Amino acid sequence: MTGADRVSIPAQGQSLDLGEKHVSDLIGPETKIQWSGTDGTVIGPIKKLDEWPEWGAPDGGHFFPVELDSQYEGMNITMEGVTVPEKSAVDLKWVLKVDEAHAQRKKFTFKAEGEEIFTLDFSQAELSA
Repeated sequence: MTGADRVSIPAQGQSLDLGEKHVSDLIGPETKIQWSGTDGTVIGPIKKLDEWPEWGAPDGGHFFPVELDSQYEGMNITMEGVTVPEKSAVDLKWVLKVDEAHAQRKKFTFKAEGEEIFTLDFSQAELSA
């Protein structure tokens, strides 16, 4: 099973549960994930929001939406790779604040019930100013 079988980027017009934002507010339509097994490299533009108080980012930043496959429904998902402590939730929809990634790695790793399911590398993404 590859990363593409485990996670996807929501459609551009999809509404996010955090305020009135849509996927198109965060990323361009050409933004994609290139996969090598379960290692994904994000390619394309990630827009900068000046603020997003509903997300808890009054100063804004660069955000990337992902949706985990339904096979992870009800599982505890942990996301590692941020400068703040790892985050865990029982949720399939995630919005990553790319600016919180460790500067050297620019990677986020997702685990389901402690088992690694995929990694996203943002080192080749185009972060708008």
